[in-house]
Order: sequence, then C-alpha cells, then structure tokens
Amino acid sequence: MAKKLLRIRKNLISVLGNIALVMLGAGIALGLVELVLRTNPNLVPGEVRVSSPVRRVLALIDKTSDVKLSDGDLFHWMHGTIAPLTPEQDRVVAQVHFTTDGSSTQAAAAPNYRYPITVTINDTDLEMAFFSSYIAWLSLSDEVIASSQNYRLVREAILEVRELSEAAQARFLLVYVPTKAHVYLPYMNDAETLTRVFTDVPTLELNQAGFLQFTNQTATVELTRQHLDDQARLLGEFAENENINYLDLTPNFQEEAATGVELYYPFDTHWNQRGHTLAAQTIGRYIENILTVTANEKPCSS
Repeated sequence: MAKKLLRIRKNLISVLGNIALVMLGAGIALGLVELVLRTNPNLVPGEVRVSSPVRRVLALIDKTSDVKLSDGDLFHWMHGTIAPLTPEQDRVVAQVHFTTDGSSTQAAAAPNYRYPITVTINDTDLEMAFFSSYIAWLSLSDEVIASSQNYRLVREAILEVRELSEAAQARFLLVYVPTKAHVYLPYMNDAETLTRVFTDVPTLELNQAGFLQFTNQTATVELTRQHLDDQARLLGEFAENENINYLDLTPNFQEEAATGVELYYPFDTHWNQRGHTLAAQTIGRYIENILTVTANEKPCSS
C-alpha cells in the first residue's frame, strides 16, 4: 500500500511539474507576443483593436487654485525665453478647479529672455509673449497649404463633422479662430521687437509624403505678413464651395485689438475673459442672422 501511494505521489509530482513547465512556457510566449505588439501596434488586426484603458487612480490634487500670469502655457512651451515675473507683477488673472493624478516636470533650459515684449496700441502698452511654432503656420502660402496632406485631412474631418451634425438635425457652423499673433502682428511695427519675436520662428515645407514639417530655416516678418490671412481665406473658399456656414473671427478680434484691448492672456495662447466674451458675442450675432434669414425664407402659410 505504501509503495502504491509513493508511486501515485511520484506520478502526481511529474504531472504537476509538466503542467508548471507548460504554464511557464505559455507565459513566456504571451509575454513575447505582448512585447512585439506593444513595440509594433500596427501588427494588431484592426477588427480587434481597442482604445487604451482609462487610468483610474486616486487624485493627488483636487482643489481650486489661483491662476497667475506665470501659469501661462507659454512659460512652458517657450521655457527660458520669458523673463521671470516679480511677485508684484505676477497678478491673479483667473481661478480654476482642477484634479490631477500626478505632477509634470520641465526640462531645464538656458535662459535667453526675449519676452515679454511691449506692444503699444492706441496709447496702451500691452505686455505679451508669442509661441514661435504658431507664428510659423502663418507664413505658409495658401498654395502650399492646399497641396498638403494636412489640409486634405482637415477638409475630410470638417465634412465628416457636418455630416454628423446634419444627422442630428443640427446646423453646422465652421468658425476660424485666429491665434494671438494673427490678431496682434498687424499692430507691431517696431523693428527691434519684431526681430526678437522672429528669432526662432521656423518655416515649414512639404515632406516626401506630402505632410508639412518644420525646417531649420527662419521665417521672416515680410513672408508672414504676406500670407497672414491665407489660412482663413482658404478655409472660407472651401466652406463656400461646400455650402458650409463659415465665420472668421479675425476681423472682429483685430478691430477690438486696435483699441488697445487685451484679448489673450499675456503669457498664454488662450483667450482671457474679454476674448471669450467677444467670441461669444460675434458667434451669437452670426447665429441670430442665420436664424433670421431662415425664418424669412420660410413660405407663409395661407
């Protein structure tokens, strides 16, 4: 009896050992497959691809904070080019409640302070900074933009959004939002200031695949002024050809900026409250006009 139990035990150990080896081999194989697919995601068949899972972690920060001038995104994107603000200068411009699961770090950069610059409009001095990459896109001609794959993808996306809007029985309105440089560049005439702004503004060119890419060349003030409105005009022509309602905010923003009004945060690429209000009012008037025209075109009931 003891010998029989010993034999059964040996057989069981052997079986369990073989199972363990199979599981180990399967684990190694699956690990290798995952490694290959993570480094080459295009190998995953399209019909089984899924979006990345949402991270569900406890928030490390959950509070309402003051937003100061030094919190502007250009202090991050143009790190080392904007002179630090003194505590007296660093005023609160807004408040925001935010939740985050971590903190970001910023690589050190050698200081090369070109900002802030002072733009004087209508006897009003405005301190501001610009994002060089945003200025670069304003130097492109409409011919180059129109021939790019970037513009093809933009057109396709706009048409798809219009289709979705119509499917939801909604009116589609395409709005062109100008950058800060697009609004204020026409009022900047000081040669020294312009030289500082355009120090590292790159040009763009088409690569072999037809996509626009930055170059090592520097864009000029003259080139940028020449093509300043090309993007907005090109989109306007596309909208007209596709019978899409189109609103370019640039004229309204430039008209308001001409009075010396600050429409963007000084060290940020986004609108301040006055910019948001102006955009809302401009879009609101446009929609009211559309509704009025539509109402007038409806046949009168007998």
